Amino acid sequence: MKYLQLIIIFLCVVSSSLALPPIAFQDQLKMANRADLIAYEGFSSAEYTVGNHINGINGGSGWTAWTAPADAAKVKADSPGLTYTGLPDTGNCVYGINNSGGDPGVWQATRGISGSPFGTTPGTVWVSFIANFGGNAYWPRSSLYLRDGSTKKVGVGNFGSDMGGDVPRLALSVDGTTSTPSPAISPIQRFFLLSIDFTAGNDPVSLWVDPNISLGESGLGTPQASVTDKDFVFDNLLLEFGFGGARVDEIRLATTWIEAVGR
Repeated sequence: MKYLQLIIIFLCVVSSSLALPPIAFQDQLKMANRADLIAYEGFSSAEYTVGNHINGINGGSGWTAWTAPADAAKVKADSPGLTYTGLPDTGNCVYGINNSGGDPGVWQATRGISGSPFGTTPGTVWVSFIANFGGNAYWPRSSLYLRDGSTKKVGVGNFGSDMGGDVPRLALSVDGTTSTPSPAISPIQRFFLLSIDFTAGNDPVSLWVDPNISLGESGLGTPQASVTDKDFVFDNLLLEFGFGGARVDEIRLATTWIEAVGR
């Protein structure tokens, strides 16, 4: 009798598992594909308290904890989050501002990336994020960088008068070389998508600004900026917040386009 009961329980478990709705299997496939996602940060309210500094918090996945000013007047979690059509989001963002000038003139928030350094072997790394780098044209300005130790390697930001004239200007910077979209793009809220193709030689970097995600990777078209003659590696992320302030959200690093856009 005891064995008969065990058999009945086993058959019930098998039967219920076979009756799972299709969405459960889709979710399993999606989770299996997470291996392509290197790191993600959406500043979820479950991990960050709006109005508090982010120093020491290890939110998201695939990172070390933030190193940032332990002062909410400088860098803090903020609400609402930044959004972009077709991109999943979790609600909040990070905001920083430094109107005091001086040297270096920006507040910095940094964190390491799991699995780094990147660039030691061939392959593609995709980076995406939403940011509002503000309309300030004067030094100091705001940006997001990938670094090798303390050396800036790949950056996107409002580089303003670095390129002549006191005009807020969005640009891509790779190991000291700056590429400016033509026509110029204002550094207001934008969705940024970078591809870095690591090879045995130089590592081409391409930047798309506000691409239509629904068109897929094949629909990206010509990048708005690119630098093709640099060879580098990176192991950490740097956010810089300058005059006028900036907001950053939905940061993703991945080995595929589909994970870089949260699909």
